[in-house]
Amino acid sequence: MKKILILILLLLFFQNSNAQCWKSISVGLYNTLGIKNDGTLWGCGANWSGQLANGTLTDSNTFIQIGNENNWKTVSICGAHALAIKINGTLWAWGSNSSGQLGNGTTTDKLIPTQIGTANDWKTVSATAFSNLALKNNGTLWAWGDNSNYGQLGDGTLVNKTVPTQIGTANDWAQICASPSHSLGIKNNGTLWA
Repeated sequence: MKKILILILLLLFFQNSNAQCWKSISVGLYNTLGIKNDGTLWGCGANWSGQLANGTLTDSNTFIQIGNENNWKTVSICGAHALAIKINGTLWAWGSNSSGQLGNGTTTDKLIPTQIGTANDWKTVSATAFSNLALKNNGTLWAWGDNSNYGQLGDGTLVNKTVPTQIGTANDWAQICASPSHSLGIKNNGTLWA
């Protein structure tokens, strides 16, 4: 009886320790992406545009590992595309690209993570349904994707951008949050901007 109790406790311990292995998550409309403590990237849910980045369009109702790399730092998903930053500061995108939201200069969907440019100084990113905001380590603000209805990229135009484009010249941005119709940012001095 004692051995059975110890076995049950060990199983519960290992099950709980495995469940506690997530570092960050991002929830989209019909899918979820997450980074485990070991730096691996995982996803589940809808995959009609390649949001799960596994090279297919097959949905998954359980978490599946995306690639075999273990150097992911942060991830953001919304709608049918996702963005992630690796520990080395490079920016990656996959999924739907109908408005240039993957930032690679095209409007072609990608079913696996694809690097955006060569910059290695990305700090954080916020994905919306068809556009994105990002900050670089130097505090500059960048945006790309759909801008046609509301000017949500903040560049004073209604023109879509298919590559990351610097917004203004300020280098004191601390935090960003993007939504499909507008965006917000906080500067280092605590002021809120829309």
